[in-house]
Amino acid sequence: MIDDHFRTLGLGWIYPYHGENPRDKAEQIACAILYDMGDRRGIKSELLSVDRDVRRDIVETHAAIIRRAMELAELPQFDDYDVLMSKALEHQQKGETK
Repeated sequence: MIDDHFRTLGLGWIYPYHGENPRDKAEQIACAILYDMGDRRGIKSELLSVDRDVRRDIVETHAAIIRRAMELAELPQFDDYDVLMSKALEHQQKGETK
């Protein structure tokens, strides 16, 4: 049986959403997720209609989030927006923000 997640990660390389070879693992993951989303009814046509420069921005933004998540020992999980923003500010003040 085929490993669908492995296949989707490979398709993120073959069919990158922004039309460029992914620069790193995070960009390939972002492209794989966007490829998978493009296979969903109603989303595909919307994703295809996005301009190339905006596509690049979407991939780069998602890749940056993925990179940051891979750096953290634990992901932020707070039930309150104000607490989340306070913790984000603490990280920034400590120089833990990239």
